[in-house]
Amino acid sequence: MATKHDDHKPDPNKLFESTELEPGPIVRFGVGLIVVAVIIYIACGGLFKLFEKMEADSNPPAYPLATERATMPPLPRLQPDEISEMQEFRKREAESIVNGKIDPATPGMPINEAIDKLITQGLPVRAAKDNQKLSEADRMPEDSSSGRTLERRLQ
Repeated sequence: MATKHDDHKPDPNKLFESTELEPGPIVRFGVGLIVVAVIIYIACGGLFKLFEKMEADSNPPAYPLATERATMPPLPRLQPDEISEMQEFRKREAESIVNGKIDPATPGMPINEAIDKLITQGLPVRAAKDNQKLSEADRMPEDSSSGRTLERRLQ
């Protein structure tokens, strides 16, 4: 049966429960953790210094002929100045869009003229035949209903 224990009264001056928590092991663990972290930090620094020394020892000095500045390769050079060539290409492309064709052999017109022509003529539309009727075979499952309903499609 349940027994009531009234003999334990909390002390208002204590900031923690003394029967369940001892600060000594927690402090020792924290100090030990800091010591281990410092040891690992020093060991990693020594390991990196060892790696740098091994890398310096394994790479022999470069040959004197290899350190001299290389001369330009013989002709034909593919793109000696890529940046200016790309800027020139973009400039020519922008001019061809605004002014129309540059080369008389290729068809083309200025973009503003093409827009005006499209507005006046309109887009071509395929006319539906009056005698063309949709049968059940011309109906396809709709994507929005996961195939439960059918929609009509012209073929």
